[in-house]
Amino acid sequence: MMTPTRLFLTLVLVVVTTTLAGTAAAGSCTRNRCTAQINRLYLDRAQLYVAMDADQKRLSCSQISDVYLKLPGSHEMFSELHAMLLGAFLGGRKVTVRTADSGDCNISYVLMDR
Repeated sequence: MMTPTRLFLTLVLVVVTTTLAGTAAAGSCTRNRCTAQINRLYLDRAQLYVAMDADQKRLSCSQISDVYLKLPGSHEMFSELHAMLLGAFLGGRKVTVRTADSGDCNISYVLMDR
């Protein structure tokens, strides 16, 4: 578990890095991943919901309300992935989000490139 100070420093580093790197264009999805900018982050009951600027209907998993991918609060790297997604959202950066192949669209991991 991350300490509040470590989480804050991780978030600051991600925000600064993504802000300096610029912005990205609209994205795309395959059956188990989307690469795009984040349109909306929605935090509810220790779960983070993510809507992306891509055609998420191509995913083979079930989106929450036909819009959101879900990062469960029980994910072992929830704090780190939450900080990374928030940094990408604030910086307008494109990320690749890997989801489950079936069932709910739970986020497995996140990639961010320059």
